[in-house]
Amino acid sequence: MASFTSGTAVHYALREYRDMGGNHSFLPSSAHLHMALRGEEVSLTFRTSQRPALLLYVSSSHHTEYLGLLISKDDKVEVRYKLHSRDVEVLKSNVANLANGQLRTVSIKRLADTVFIQVDQHAILGRVQESSELDPEMAVLASKGFTGCLSGVHFNSVSPLKAALLHPDTSPVSVIGPLAWSSCGASSPARPYTEETTHSLS
Repeated sequence: MASFTSGTAVHYALREYRDMGGNHSFLPSSAHLHMALRGEEVSLTFRTSQRPALLLYVSSSHHTEYLGLLISKDDKVEVRYKLHSRDVEVLKSNVANLANGQLRTVSIKRLADTVFIQVDQHAILGRVQESSELDPEMAVLASKGFTGCLSGVHFNSVSPLKAALLHPDTSPVSVIGPLAWSSCGASSPARPYTEETTHSLS
């Protein structure tokens, strides 16, 4: 688990992939895919009192596509997709009160136009430096950075936060601002409630 301040950012450059099981990566502030986003599996655990807050942003450098995972201003998990030259689509979970300082876990799975979101409270988070390709609302969110804890970050087969903590000065990782190991998520009681939502992108 790592502790983030509003000026912390971890960038992880993704390699081109050929299929769902290829090389992918995630970064708590901005990642660049070198081809269209076809599908992904994302999971992370976070603790914060900030809302709204951008937890994850993944973009394609060759396509005007992105995935944004955030806590909305009404304190719910929100997933924003811009895919295949479509308008931005916003998907929300029904679970509220996520920015209450408790440890939370979020999982997202997408294959083509079907998106599955799970919020499991038993058991993000950085600042996007370049926002020219973002829509205005996402750009405002990205500029605020993130303050809180992040752990267990996975984007498909890659664990970018672990890479940043173990090898902060090694390609493809770059770290801006303070980033350090933390036990900030070690003592949080498990919560039995789990909420699952399946969406279909239009």
